[in-house]
Amino acid sequence: MVNDISRENRTLKEELEKLKSVRNKEKNKKLDKNLCITGLISDESDKENLQNKLHSLFQASEVTVPESEYKVLENIETRNGMKTVISLQNKDKKYVILKTRAKKGKITISSVGVGDENTPIFINEDMSKDTYTLFKKAKDLKNMDYKHVWHRDGKILARKNDDDKPVHIKNEAMLDELLG
Repeated sequence: MVNDISRENRTLKEELEKLKSVRNKEKNKKLDKNLCITGLISDESDKENLQNKLHSLFQASEVTVPESEYKVLENIETRNGMKTVISLQNKDKKYVILKTRAKKGKITISSVGVGDENTPIFINEDMSKDTYTLFKKAKDLKNMDYKHVWHRDGKILARKNDDDKPVHIKNEAMLDELLG
């Protein structure tokens, strides 16, 4: 009887993980055109200049993004200032912005021309809370011989070496195995 209950418990846990995974994929799909920009504005008083700052950021990044092609969804207070979440008209534009940002390297308030501080500006894909939590935990892999840990399209990926095939970390159980 104990074995039956134990087996049923394992089955229920597996089914619950599958349901969580499906729910998380759906949440990430809704965010697939969104970007999070942190450091562009520092507090509520900066919100009135947000459109001008976004325009300057895109111009400094050498990406043409007319105001009609994005919508500011929300500004969220974080430890490092404010995070601005924008939704673009299409995913392709998001990838162009991310690729250009990667080529540019470090972007600061002063390099964008909207202030004289060296405050860094970060541009990242938006992700669900569950994915974000798993990604933060997955960063511990960098202490375990993994050279790269990153996220793309709601997926968390890790690679030990540049030539290795990336590992797709789907859930905490898989991450625990890798950290094991």
